[in-house]
Amino acid sequence: MAQYPSADAGGIGYQWYGAINCSTNDGWVPEFARTGINSFVLPEADLSWPTHQQDAFDADNLFTLLDTVILPMYYNQPSQWLGMAKASLQDIVSYFDSDRMAAEYYEKFYSLAQPVTALSASLTD
Repeated sequence: MAQYPSADAGGIGYQWYGAINCSTNDGWVPEFARTGINSFVLPEADLSWPTHQQDAFDADNLFTLLDTVILPMYYNQPSQWLGMAKASLQDIVSYFDSDRMAAEYYEKFYSLAQPVTALSASLTD
């Protein structure tokens, strides 16, 4: 049976169609993104800066990345672009599927901290 994404929140789902992510380094991006391999990640702004300065920094970096890397690759190096799209798709299949999500949720939120036999033994002591 084919695996499907566990969610389409925060822009994860479009990689299932071969899209390449370009984003700031927040949300799910640090879990998945490998800049230049399966995505493009903007440099991080200093969080101590005022919001308008962070926004200007992000905008400047976005337009620079588009002008100097993303658009030239898309139009002039289609095989490299296709390689990134394939890497994005391969990476998302193994990481953001419902089997992995369910296993991780169980391990982190629903499993007991100790084996049931040890817990039941401690209750009878």
